[in-house]
Amino acid sequence: MNAKKMIALLLMVSTLLTMLIACNGGGQGGETTTPGSDASDLGTTTAAVTLPSEATSDQTVGDLQESAIKILAWQDAEMLEFEYEESATDQTSINDAILQRNDAVEKRLNCKLEFVYTPGNNSKQQDYLKKAESFANGDESDFIDMYASYSMTTALLSTKGLTHNLIPLQKENGLNFEHPWWPATMIAEAMFDNSLYVCTGDISTNLLWMMETMYFNKDLMKELQHDPDELYKLVKDGKWTLEKLYGYSKDVYVDTDTNGSKSAGDTYGYVVAWQGYFDDFYVGAGFKICERDSDGKINISEEWGGEAEDSFATAFMDFTKTDDFWYANSNAYSGPGVEAFSTGRALFTNNRSRQAKTFRETSECEYGILPMPKLNELQENYSTNLGFPYTLYAISNTSPSPENTALVLESMAAQSYTAVTPALFYDALQLRYSPEVDDANTFDILRETVCFDIGRIYCTPLNNYCYSIFRNACKSGSYSYANNVKNVKKVAGNLLATLINDLKKNELE
Repeated sequence: MNAKKMIALLLMVSTLLTMLIACNGGGQGGETTTPGSDASDLGTTTAAVTLPSEATSDQTVGDLQESAIKILAWQDAEMLEFEYEESATDQTSINDAILQRNDAVEKRLNCKLEFVYTPGNNSKQQDYLKKAESFANGDESDFIDMYASYSMTTALLSTKGLTHNLIPLQKENGLNFEHPWWPATMIAEAMFDNSLYVCTGDISTNLLWMMETMYFNKDLMKELQHDPDELYKLVKDGKWTLEKLYGYSKDVYVDTDTNGSKSAGDTYGYVVAWQGYFDDFYVGAGFKICERDSDGKINISEEWGGEAEDSFATAFMDFTKTDDFWYANSNAYSGPGVEAFSTGRALFTNNRSRQAKTFRETSECEYGILPMPKLNELQENYSTNLGFPYTLYAISNTSPSPENTALVLESMAAQSYTAVTPALFYDALQLRYSPEVDDANTFDILRETVCFDIGRIYCTPLNNYCYSIFRNACKSGSYSYANNVKNVKKVAGNLLATLINDLKKNELE
């Protein structure tokens, strides 16, 4: 291990210890930030461990008299989130932190957390919905207080009148969306006429794992006569753009397997392993399909499919048609696309934060981590796409005590903030899975710039337009993206109007 990395790790451990002592009452609240933790001050020689601006702890007060709060959780969540799992021997610190969180909630509120598991991932949205409706209609022998499922799935429930408006459930020493464990951007984006039916934040471990990022091959960079630190400096200076990416990726292609054509065995400037990772370029460029007007009303964005998007899509399609680009059309976490990078035959690729663990264990090259590039230097901030397999939480409209459930929801989020996030974000992502200090800094940027988009949150009722049109154009290499958007824009507007009306079903009479 080089000296720079050793110093960084020691500083990180020191910061973690300080934070954990404070969380246990051994220090005063306030802001604790190590040098270089600000996204505008990357590239320093110290580790970027950014503690939230308010080191607040669980403020909930209540006695639920040993009552059970029943949570319908998706059993096919990709990463640990709900309970301690003995089989998860490779995630010991996170597993222990989840156990600590649940114990703390139960003791603080004198309640019992009961998780009821059912499938709920992308392909099982309707199965989860049917199960939730079965509980709501009294067809089961019990009831459900809280929903916790795949993002699209929980959002779908809220269009069926199954979820409680969370705003009226806020109270002193209870649910409070101004606390730092609830991302302000998420709450603002998911709000409809001062009503909020779904939420997420530190309460969802999968949210941090699903932040999507770019990985680059430092060894290949050096072979191409580039200093890898050039890229970190571009990020620091706000100049990491699509144009720069296209330039670095140019003239990298090599017919490594000598079969005379582009194939899985060749070397590329850029590899997209799976179709879902095309979304990262669109979101990274700052685009959304929905927008709010000056009164806060949600509309289909006038910019969707407009001149700026058309120009972006055309340039990206040009990039995908070069020899230097390869769409592997394979699995998100394994297969030819991922293998091309891990075996050193791709200069760049993009994947989720969870893939850092796999690359750390299996990559044959030294790699680095970057945010997705901006559209251009005029774009104010980097924008981080969030993969759909994170958890959205909601309170059931048929919970016998939504007020008590709201207390538990708040306590779970607060305890996750002080116990689980340090284990996952700081210890795992920034300490163990970040090869260098600059990569740890990147994870700070990702967390600070996660894009919550109402079009992605309510993806299913909006007919998947937030991703499907751009993805399809990328897969086919079509230049008709803007025209395809134009053809569905009126339909999308009607679907949005229907969505807004459907959400009103949640209001109890």
